[in-house]
Amino acid sequence: MTGAPYFFLFGGYGRAAGAAPICPAGLNDDGFVDDADFVLFAGKYDIPNCSAPEMLADCPGDLNGDFFVDDADFVIFAAAYDELLCP
Repeated sequence: MTGAPYFFLFGGYGRAAGAAPICPAGLNDDGFVDDADFVLFAGKYDIPNCSAPEMLADCPGDLNGDFFVDDADFVIFAAAYDELLCP
């Protein structure tokens, strides 16, 4: 891991595509729904179909489990972002 200017490690609980996450919108599993999660969500919002080749296997951003990252997921994300803490 030398020679690269940036290193990112994203972890969390694996889930099947289309399954509702334990903490909606807590995409980086740090217990908060904050700006870091927004950046992750926005990147997935640009890939609306969970079956797209560029989408990760667990389809992060599909917060309602319908196999799409769309406005319905944004509504869930916005509510969680407003609360800040995961349940």
